[in-house]
Amino acid sequence: MSLGITAGICTLGCKVNFYESECIAQLLEAEGVEILPFECVCDIYIVNSCTVTGESDRKVTQMVRRAVRANPGALVCVVGCMAQVAAERLRAIPGVDFVGGNKEKRAVVDFIKEHLLDREREGGQTSFREGGQTSEKATEQPVVYVPDFGLKPEYEPLGLGATAHTRAIVKIEDGCNSACAYCLIHTARGPARSRSEEDVLAEVRALAAAGHKEVVLTGIELSSYGGDLPELVRKVGEIDGIERIRLGSLDPAFLTRERIDRLAAVPKLMPHFHISLQSGSSRVLASMRRKYNAATALERIEYLKGQFPGVCLFADIIVGFPGETEADFQETISFIQKVRFLHLHIFPFSRRSGTVAATMPGQLTTAQKRARCAELATLQAAIKRELLEAVVRGETIAAQGASQSSPQGSVPCLEVLFEDETGGHSREFIEVRLAADGAADGTPDGTQSGNKNASGTAARGEIRYCQPLYTDGDVIYAQLLT
Repeated sequence: MSLGITAGICTLGCKVNFYESECIAQLLEAEGVEILPFECVCDIYIVNSCTVTGESDRKVTQMVRRAVRANPGALVCVVGCMAQVAAERLRAIPGVDFVGGNKEKRAVVDFIKEHLLDREREGGQTSFREGGQTSEKATEQPVVYVPDFGLKPEYEPLGLGATAHTRAIVKIEDGCNSACAYCLIHTARGPARSRSEEDVLAEVRALAAAGHKEVVLTGIELSSYGGDLPELVRKVGEIDGIERIRLGSLDPAFLTRERIDRLAAVPKLMPHFHISLQSGSSRVLASMRRKYNAATALERIEYLKGQFPGVCLFADIIVGFPGETEADFQETISFIQKVRFLHLHIFPFSRRSGTVAATMPGQLTTAQKRARCAELATLQAAIKRELLEAVVRGETIAAQGASQSSPQGSVPCLEVLFEDETGGHSREFIEVRLAADGAADGTPDGTQSGNKNASGTAARGEIRYCQPLYTDGDVIYAQLLT
């Protein structure tokens, strides 16, 4: 039963945060709360926070203050990684009512029930909302609930039902056992712990029954999944209705030949991987306390490419780590040129209090980091354009493989899962949009606002073959094949 109470949720950071926000939203909906866009005036605001960089912290506080301004009387809750490591800083923001860490994530729902929902059901809080805004605060002092993880914490399932997305995220692991020199996440998330295979498979079956064709298995440190990850992927691939499987970010140290071979034996595992690389310099990687060197990473990535023909790779790169010389940076440039990633997440090193790297000598200036980021971004943009242009020309396995079973025979095509009626992503996670009618000459007229296309229409959630027509260097524009 609807209570007439609304909530907006802002999610910052990784796929795990998005998964947990979806779960929190579903728990609130089960209590009769309507979920609205965060930009709306709501009775409840939840900011699911990230703390991977200083910029992440800034965005969190910005969104919290935005919520308070939107409705000064709303319940404002902050959960997640920044809440875990900087609870008092968040508590001090005027208007914040609840700060909750990453252990017992359901606590925010319990808090909302106690301070608003239960009172509303009892008829004691009907004056809270007047003209779409809450007229008075439901709490006097902020509540901080950040329990310690303990030495051997259990995995805490939240349980996700059907979502509004065509691509369903499934969290299978939490926490991190690494202690990289630049990172606070092992503190923010606690030790690695894994979800049982049985529980994961049950959730995926439910998602498939609800119509989801694609799932992404993810975690904070997916490579630390305590079970047999390739075996789990194989079993997910046997579930009827699931046609595509993707994995979250993987550490190069995880990618042994034996694991790659077993993953490659799962036909439904997509030829798209996100590599947590961080640097192409062995000296910098050692300083970062990573588990591999550049030579090992390159050898394993090249083997991965050989086992997944047409694979498209994404990676994370930290630029300007303390002590990074120009020679070190050029080693990263060389690494990128050899591998040719489709996409890079490029981060300037962020000095995080409480990390080993924060006090390391050789801190680079902001100007140095910006210049190197710009150089790497320029290189990556050129590589991405070249890769996409090759797909359009039909020169890659990505464009050739699907054509063998398409009605058009040898016409280059991509197999696209449509996320809306204007486009979606290919098996390789290339973004594909339907070209506007008349744009087949390679001159973008803009993507169409609907699904009108000379070659037909595509429905959300449908997998269709598309012929690539041209690219703007970021997206491929295509027409449907019938």
